[in-house]
Amino acid sequence: VASVRDLAASNGSPMVAAVHDLGFLAEIPRAGTISLVDGDGTFVVGEHVLIEGSDFGKLPTVLLGGRPARVMARTRSGGIVTQLPTGVSTGDIEVEVSHLEGRGAQKIAVHRYGLVTQWDANRGYVFDVGPQDASLRAGVLEVQSPRYVRFAADGAIAYVVSGGTKDSLSVVSMTAAGGPRVEHHARLACRSVVALAVAERAPLAAVVGEAELQLISLLDARHPAPYRPFPLPLDLAKAGVVAADLYPGGKILALLVAEGNLLVAIDVSRPGEPVVLSTTELMPGERLPLVRDLRFSADGETLWVVSGDSALSSAAGKQPTRITAVTM
Repeated sequence: VASVRDLAASNGSPMVAAVHDLGFLAEIPRAGTISLVDGDGTFVVGEHVLIEGSDFGKLPTVLLGGRPARVMARTRSGGIVTQLPTGVSTGDIEVEVSHLEGRGAQKIAVHRYGLVTQWDANRGYVFDVGPQDASLRAGVLEVQSPRYVRFAADGAIAYVVSGGTKDSLSVVSMTAAGGPRVEHHARLACRSVVALAVAERAPLAAVVGEAELQLISLLDARHPAPYRPFPLPLDLAKAGVVAADLYPGGKILALLVAEGNLLVAIDVSRPGEPVVLSTTELMPGERLPLVRDLRFSADGETLWVVSGDSALSSAAGKQPTRITAVTM
């Protein structure tokens, strides 16, 4: 890795000679060497890549499958280190480098992996998800009693909460050489986990147990660092949390509570000291516990809540499925 000011200016149109996959680089140095040990010739969404060639100049524009990609570092030979964005198409895409003198491009084949867990078999299954269908990859991931799965915002890491006698958070590298693999386990203080959430634009995760909340720093995505657990208010714990999601910027945690069909907002901007902000009745007058799941919109302005039949409500007759939009 070299400083941009030490690179030569372009003498003509860029030429892309080769593209190499690098796996997931937890840290890119400002100067020095980058490890290539996780390169296996397979390009996966979220993976870091090295683009080599000539006449890239000092300030090139990079498009991966037509999507803008950030230039994360430059190498001494003028190469570009970037990352495959989560929204990139699978299959053959163009890696394009351009500036005022012209453009150069080369095609690569991109894969997108999905992860499905089977809690009673202690297994995770990896699917190669294409534009029209998905195929099961050979081999399985060994994870003890996997309960919930969430991906990091860039798609390079998946987090799996394991339940049982020792609740833990497993870190799965989706871009590892040879295919996804479990790389790390972090012990959790939460017991009987009921929800897992990961912020889209902030290095923060939340694990919700039956009686406590534990926030987790993801500044080092491969080595999550749990904060001390926060006991949920007694009435909230008794009412039963069924789902959770984090505001994309990581400042608000939304909890969905079965009894009373409640939405509870918690300020987690100071992860060591969460504060309950508000409680909202989503279905006033409804006695049955109908709320099931929730997600923030991409801009964080709206919270989408789905409600309908559950094991607790089915005895009272069929209920319609609803989607409720909550303006934050």
